[in-house]
Amino acid sequence: MPGTLRVTMRSATAWPWQEISVATDENWDARIRCQYQVDPDQWVADLPTGFPAAGLQLKFLCNGVWQHPVGAEGNLRITPDRYHEVVHFEDVRFPGTEGGEWPKPALQFFRPDRRDDEWDVIIVGSGMGGGVLAHALTTHPHAARKRILVLEAGPYLMPTHVGNLPRKHDLSLNQADKSIWDMYWDFRVQDYRPLDDPDGQIDISTGINLGGRSIFWGATAPRMSSEELSRWPAPVQALGPFYDRAEALLRVDAAPDSDYQKAVLGVLNAVLPGLTHAPTPMAVQYRAQPASAVPTGIFSTAALLFEDVLQHDDRRGGLQVHLNERVIGLTTEDRPGADGRRRVVTVHSRDTVQLPDHPDPDHTHAYPLAADGQVILAAGSVNSAALVHRSGLAAGPLAGQGLSDHPVFYVGFRIRPDQRFSPVSGTFVTGGVPQSSKTLSRRSGVGLHGGRGYNVLLELGANFNQSRFGSDAEFRRVLQDEADPRGSWCEAVFLLDADLVPGNAVSDGSGIQIRMAPCDVPESDQNELRDVAKALIVALDGTPEPNGDVTLHRSLLGAVGHEVGSLRMGVGLDNCVVDTDLVMHGHTNLRVCDLSVFPTSPASNPSLTLAALALRLSDQLTAAW
Repeated sequence: MPGTLRVTMRSATAWPWQEISVATDENWDARIRCQYQVDPDQWVADLPTGFPAAGLQLKFLCNGVWQHPVGAEGNLRITPDRYHEVVHFEDVRFPGTEGGEWPKPALQFFRPDRRDDEWDVIIVGSGMGGGVLAHALTTHPHAARKRILVLEAGPYLMPTHVGNLPRKHDLSLNQADKSIWDMYWDFRVQDYRPLDDPDGQIDISTGINLGGRSIFWGATAPRMSSEELSRWPAPVQALGPFYDRAEALLRVDAAPDSDYQKAVLGVLNAVLPGLTHAPTPMAVQYRAQPASAVPTGIFSTAALLFEDVLQHDDRRGGLQVHLNERVIGLTTEDRPGADGRRRVVTVHSRDTVQLPDHPDPDHTHAYPLAADGQVILAAGSVNSAALVHRSGLAAGPLAGQGLSDHPVFYVGFRIRPDQRFSPVSGTFVTGGVPQSSKTLSRRSGVGLHGGRGYNVLLELGANFNQSRFGSDAEFRRVLQDEADPRGSWCEAVFLLDADLVPGNAVSDGSGIQIRMAPCDVPESDQNELRDVAKALIVALDGTPEPNGDVTLHRSLLGAVGHEVGSLRMGVGLDNCVVDTDLVMHGHTNLRVCDLSVFPTSPASNPSLTLAALALRLSDQLTAAW
């Protein structure tokens, strides 16, 4: 008697939005459309059939292309004894138009785990803080006993840092990239509403993707100075061992010595004796270690987590990375414990890519915590603070307050081709190979008002530099310096140590809102920076741009991705939001591990310090494992 037979299929080589159909040997020309189900990532179809006594043969198609292998030998078969059940086919493969396969890494390698089991650790965000923490947890000897979940609101965008991607070969094109992180402006997300910003000075943005902003960052990885750390809580000041581990993980190194860079450092030491000068530490594997290894380029947590997920030994443990899931709230116990603190019991998320046939029409998920489970917010200074407000968590009066970005100034100048330090034709150029130098100078202890220090990044040439060119045409001229009598574009970038700004805030009422004013920099301090810039430009035979004047240009707030402080760490409810173990006030199992915990906005790029804090937190979480 005719009826229907339900079949289901999973494939690692088809995308959810592609058209999957199935045909049977009862009528190969009749194609039955399959429906995609996000849970458990499968296609389903109800086949009309006469239930032939000899059994049924069938084959799936993707966008009209038959599954592999083609021909009768590749037909799938259902015997009559299975007519009464749902028949499932696993790992169906489809050939591509040129014989390859369609990749589906987001679901093949980051397949969601929807079991109702409780989780031991849930990390919100996969950037520098969350990604390094997840990696450190999964490498613990007892990680196999634990279930660790990373929830990332964004997609699988790139498997590595953009600086590791092949570069454009035709540099005469207008689309030529101007820096190693130029693609950030194409992919960044700004999902907030600025308050009280009439001059448009706020330019905060986030990386909503696997790895967060770590796939776009400039790779500068200095330690904070002892003077900067002296203003942090005492228990956190001893970061030395964690800095060592973070530098090993990020492959922090200095560019190989060259006579050009040595000469630049010699000039800096001579004309600016009040500052210390050294090659800039970069999270770039310049040298293969050991000698038989292949250099891996610029560090990112996207590559780190991707490699962790590919591990199939016990070290991986229960690591799961869910992509395209934005955390929308945290649920705590109804009643606080005897110490007055509450425990987070459930983390709620919503799919950011909504696919058909989801079991929940709101596309939401709920992840329960084990009795000793921990939640770590690592979504960044804006989104972590917004999530605290959105969840109605009682984290003290400073929650969401103090969002700040250290002042950043830059001065552009050129070195003409006939000058000694010209990167393309100067004294140190041999065989026509251009030279480059990237140095870090520090003014610590005594410096600007209030004893604040500052860093100076001096960038000459093109290697790992981040120059801000006015146009693509100008960039092309820089690449052809020999034909440009004005010379090579160079830059000095000043990054200042600063306190958090009172009145700055993040909230989440009807969407994320930001109030952010800049740190005040007195004219006397700006004069010191101009004097430093003038001294180094003159010593290098440079010409200031534009018009020969040393002009300090101030970056927009958040433009370099260093905003901090919205969930600051410290001691005492009135002075901070998280304690020195990064535990949020009023909660037993809620911690924060991103730039929001920084109690000051240091002159140094904060990425290495955040990685060190993540490794420190990993040790604390695994101490009882």
